[in-house]
Amino acid sequence: MISKAILQYNERIVSSIMNGHRWVCFGAGRCFRKFIQKYCIKRKMLPLPECCFDSNQNYIGKSIDSVPIVNPEILKLNQFDDAIMVVCSVLPYDIISLVKKIFMGNRGVST
Repeated sequence: MISKAILQYNERIVSSIMNGHRWVCFGAGRCFRKFIQKYCIKRKMLPLPECCFDSNQNYIGKSIDSVPIVNPEILKLNQFDDAIMVVCSVLPYDIISLVKKIFMGNRGVST
């Protein structure tokens, strides 16, 4: 069961995105495709994300539903510091570890 605190936190994130806050995704697999199809395209609850980060070389440089898939190494350039990052994965721990590793040289990451 999802706790009330987690639901309220998610509602604040969705509200921020709906009000125009920049957002990106990490993970261009099946979860990402299902997420944007359901919430961005069919229900039109959210705008499409600015981009989707993925470390899989087979995805980088391509797009899914017009969302560009980019190398997560560009996070080092600090162009997305103000963006909300949505992790689209059933097992997000590897992604969180990778993001932390990328940011280590620049600054800390809050999880």
